[in-house]
Amino acid sequence: MLVGALDVTTPPFLASELAGCIEGAAYLEIPGCAHCPPIETPTEFVAAVERFLGDVA
Repeated sequence: MLVGALDVTTPPFLASELAGCIEGAAYLEIPGCAHCPPIETPTEFVAAVERFLGDVA
């Protein structure tokens, strides 16, 4: 689960709780980002997705 640390729409504490309910889920907060990581922090977003894909490949 990838979330922005500043997200007020889906607060990180709720996203973290949800990730904890999903077996095998990973959780990552992007600092300085709110609700839309691909738009707000594209470099960090792409890096996180690449790391995830490398881990599951």
